Formats: sequence, structure tokens, C-alpha cells
Amino acid sequence: MSDGFQLEQSQINTLNKLVNSVTSEVGRALVGLTILQLCVKSIEPKQSIRLHKSSTNRNAFSWQEGIPMRSLDKQYITPILRKYELLKLNADGFMMTRSLAENYPYSPVYKANIRGARLEWLTLVELIE
Repeated sequence: MSDGFQLEQSQINTLNKLVNSVTSEVGRALVGLTILQLCVKSIEPKQSIRLHKSSTNRNAFSWQEGIPMRSLDKQYITPILRKYELLKLNADGFMMTRSLAENYPYSPVYKANIRGARLEWLTLVELIE
């Protein structure tokens, strides 16, 4: 049974490159973040997955239309990935990686120094959005 949606070979290749880039040193945070972004889009397609900071605290930086990715990661994504041994992550989650927490939206001009399959991740962000 098919819902009519099928990934193109270039999209499959991009996902494979992202997953295959994971080493003991790099890449895990980008895979975890991609999973979170895909989950968000599947639940609420209109939600931007670029705006990764949200807070009710008016003194903290956040975007009005952003989502609290750090909280979603720590509460939902990382525990599941760890429970089923799908991705080795620390208990605080992948969003504790400083390069993913910069005050810029996730886009091709994201300024932070990301180690791993940065190009593949950014390509996927564009495709998902």
C-alpha cells in the first residue's frame, strides 16, 4: 500500500551520506537533529524547522515562531534513540552541541562551525522545508 510519496534517488543518497558520516567523533548530532526536524514536520507541516529556539522567558533569546528543540530533544528524541540503541548520544541530548545552539536560523548560511555532513544536513533542511 502506498500513499503516493516516494523519495527520489538523490534524496536517498543525501540521507545515506548523512548517516554514513557518523563516526565516534562527529555526525551524531546532525543525524539526531534531522530526526527531530522530520518529526516536527510530520506533526505540524507549517512549523518552521529553521527556528530552533523558543522560550516564554522574555529575557531569553528566542524566535516568536520558534520551537524549543532543546527541550524536545531531551524529553523525546534522545531517550528513544538511546533506548533502542539507534544512536549513541549523551543523556542531555544532541542539542547541547554548541554549534547547533547558535542564535541563527538553520539555513545554507548558518554561521556556526558544524563538524560532520554539514552540506547533506543543510540540503535536507531545504528539502524538508
